[in-house]
Amino acid sequence: MAKAWEKVERQATSTIQEGERDEVNPWVERTQWLPCLVGMERADLIACIEEPIAEPDPRSNNKTEPIEAAIWAAMSGLTRFSQALVIKRVGMFVLLEAIRTKKH
Repeated sequence: MAKAWEKVERQATSTIQEGERDEVNPWVERTQWLPCLVGMERADLIACIEEPIAEPDPRSNNKTEPIEAAIWAAMSGLTRFSQALVIKRVGMFVLLEAIRTKKH
C-alpha cells in the first residue's frame, strides 16, 4: 500500500494536472497551452528543450546530434536577431509595454 501511495504522490508532482497555473507567463497564458499539456510528464517536456550535443565529449557517453544542434543554433540566431531588431525599431519601452500588457 505504501508503494502504491508513493507512486500516486510521485505522479501527482511530475504529471501536469488540469488547472495548474504556477507562474504562467502572460504570453504563454494567451496561447492556451495548459489544456494541451495536461497529462504530460515534466521530465519529458524538459528533455525536449535541452540543447542538443553538437560535438562528441569523450568524458560523456551522450549521443551527439549535429543536425539538431545546427537547427538549435539557427533558431537561436533568428531569435536574437528578431529581438535586437524589435528593440532597434520600436524601442525598449514599447517592448516592455508589450510584455507587460495583459489580455483585453
